[in-house]
Amino acid sequence: MKQELIEKYKDDCLRLILIDGEFEVKQMIGDETNPIHLLWMLEQIEHNTDQSETKKHRWLGYIQGVLVCKKVFTVVEERDYTRDILNGEWFELYIITWICASDSVKKETLKSLFY
Repeated sequence: MKQELIEKYKDDCLRLILIDGEFEVKQMIGDETNPIHLLWMLEQIEHNTDQSETKKHRWLGYIQGVLVCKKVFTVVEERDYTRDILNGEWFELYIITWICASDSVKKETLKSLFY
């Protein structure tokens, strides 16, 4: 798993948390798009040795999709950022973005990927 991406997404999640003081990074069942839950997922990706690489990639794709939906970055911005880091592995990480993407976002994304 690419440590640079994990650290970037942790920073992105922390910027979304608009609270002063301490907070607990924890699993938040029923509120899985909450930045605190995303931080928990990133901790699991980073430290859970029982988690398969495939699952880590799915979770990373989910986190990317949520951050796109929260307008932290666009699919195109993230694709450009991760292109050199992932060396062509990026496509599988964006599958989850289709779950929350609007039709116009999907159209623009397909256009940028294939044209």
